Amino acid sequence: LGLGANGLQDEGFVIIGPALPSCPCLLTLDLAGNEIGEQGVVALAASLPSLRKLSHLNLSYSLLRPSGFAVLSEALLKCSQLIELDVSGCEMRGGEGFQQFALSLSSFKLLRCLAIGSNNLGDAGVITICRSLSRSSTLTSLSTPANNVGVKGAEDIAYSLSSCPQLHLLDLSHNRVGLEGCTAIADHLLSSSLSHLLLANNMLGKSGALPLFGSSSHRLGCLNLKGNMLGQEGVTSLASALIHCQQLTELNLSQNTINDEGARAIATAMTNCTALQLLDLTVNMIGMEGAKAMLSKIADCVSLSLIDLRLNYIGTVGTRRVR
Repeated sequence: LGLGANGLQDEGFVIIGPALPSCPCLLTLDLAGNEIGEQGVVALAASLPSLRKLSHLNLSYSLLRPSGFAVLSEALLKCSQLIELDVSGCEMRGGEGFQQFALSLSSFKLLRCLAIGSNNLGDAGVITICRSLSRSSTLTSLSTPANNVGVKGAEDIAYSLSSCPQLHLLDLSHNRVGLEGCTAIADHLLSSSLSHLLLANNMLGKSGALPLFGSSSHRLGCLNLKGNMLGQEGVTSLASALIHCQQLTELNLSQNTINDEGARAIATAMTNCTALQLLDLTVNMIGMEGAKAMLSKIADCVSLSLIDLRLNYIGTVGTRRVR
């Protein structure tokens, strides 16, 4: 049942809530982008225990706030078949309601995907949630972008989630994990089942991403380092380390002030990434010579299907010469 972005407020949920128990076989409930008020939360909480087969619940950007989570937490525990839960952008930081919700996560025995982004949880909030998830044998994906996560938070996340044997995707985009955070992720998670790591816009700088390219990084299939101010020096160092990424299929290096020299280093290195299919170099400073270097190596990249060079400085003349 999809009711996302319908301008539903208290009045709407008071009407919809009592009707939901008449759909006991409901599998998916999408209520994203609605403003669930106090009465609406009560109505929704009363209906959830009847949805015994509910597996996917999207409450993102519904302005639940801690008080709403205090009401919903107990009801959510009755949804024993819940596989995917999205509570991004719900302003749930702080308060007893958040604590109740965070602690309840350990009781979801089938939960695979959890999205908690854009809640400004900070280190303390994200740590509380990850410690609650630390013994999950089913969790495959945790999305926590834009939560003001710093080094301490990243270190605790990496340690807590290292005991989740099925974790494949971790999204920490738009945080500030830094070099130390990347080191913790490399030490605790890259030797596990993790295959997709999203670290866009984390202020990593020229050396912050290097810990991710040790010998254990061979499991990574998708790595997003967009907008991390890597620069020429950082990209050159990163390129020399790509030899360890034999299973890498997607690499995003957009918005990293990469120039021609950096592009040449990547061009040489990408021939070692035999599984690479997509390379995103958009919004950089690559000119004609860098583009020529990239394209000269395409024949050696048997799996490559796309190099994205949009919004660089190749120019019309450069395009003709590349041809």
